[in-house]
Amino acid sequence: MQLNCHHSSMRTISALVLLVGIALHLLQRGRQPSAPPAFKPVTDGLYSLIQRCQPLPFLPGVPIAVYLVREGSSWALVDAGVPAHAGQLVEALRVTLPPNDTLAAIILTHSHPDHVGALPQLLQAYPHVPVVAHEGEAPFLTGEKHYSPPSGLGARVARWAGVAPETPLQVPRERLHLLEEPLMDFSSYGLEELVYIVTPGHTPGHISLLHSASHTLLAGDALSFIRPSLRRARDSDARDTRVVGTLAGLTLRAEPLTLCLKPSCDRAKADTSFCMLADGMQYDNLLASHDWAGGGRGGWTQAALQAVAASMPRCQELSKLAAEGSPDGDAHAEYEVEEQEEEEDEYE
Repeated sequence: MQLNCHHSSMRTISALVLLVGIALHLLQRGRQPSAPPAFKPVTDGLYSLIQRCQPLPFLPGVPIAVYLVREGSSWALVDAGVPAHAGQLVEALRVTLPPNDTLAAIILTHSHPDHVGALPQLLQAYPHVPVVAHEGEAPFLTGEKHYSPPSGLGARVARWAGVAPETPLQVPRERLHLLEEPLMDFSSYGLEELVYIVTPGHTPGHISLLHSASHTLLAGDALSFIRPSLRRARDSDARDTRVVGTLAGLTLRAEPLTLCLKPSCDRAKADTSFCMLADGMQYDNLLASHDWAGGGRGGWTQAALQAVAASMPRCQELSKLAAEGSPDGDAHAEYEVEEQEEEEDEYE
């Protein structure tokens, strides 16, 4: 299974998108209207809310997962979704959190617009809750830098689609708590069972989160499941978490993909982070922020991720270095963190 982005023709990509859009539309046609958005338990101490951004009715909606982590009476929100669903997210939080419990932190895997959309409303609704992010994301959160020019075509399209806010995001510096270490827990927020891992590449300061209590890895956008594939239906589809649905004897699956869009993404770092997630820690289930199969079971096992990593040249290179005793094979994550400050100057 190949994860790297190839230079496919726009015609092929457009055909795939249209095919998936039609398939998803047919799969969803006739279903009952969805209930109001609410956080649903994933496992003990972990909850998810799946938002869906669908700018055009005939194209597949992009799922965006927001998570809540609970430990005792302390809660942490992981990412803030899109602006179009900001009110729904704030209301879902209000309904989910018990009256005497505390939202201790808003943790961001990174600062792309589809992960920070409700921040203005959240900052107002929870005036004493810090926004926690890696230091590599700080200039994009304070408004000093932008992933795309606010007046550019890409930003205008994103605002029209409800993915980006109408005005550029500016988080007050006093509300930002910046993470500086390559691996650290959130014990200062009352969360002993949640740690972050620096996984740069998708953005300079991207992080993933390991929830040790449930052995669940929240990958953020270090890995997504939005690459469509169609095949003949099989009996094993009922047990396959990658299955989106079955129609006319065909099964639509959501395959893994490392999203790497310029200028915010560094492909070499993204591949290195992928390799580290495959082998650098122990977990039972991986959940991504974007997963077409996430409305059902979704997720992936570490063994499945390792099988893909074994076929990737970058992972093979790192494994060889580790076997030879090279520090580059064991400490590649730290190497990436040291380099990211130099890379930040490339963004405007």
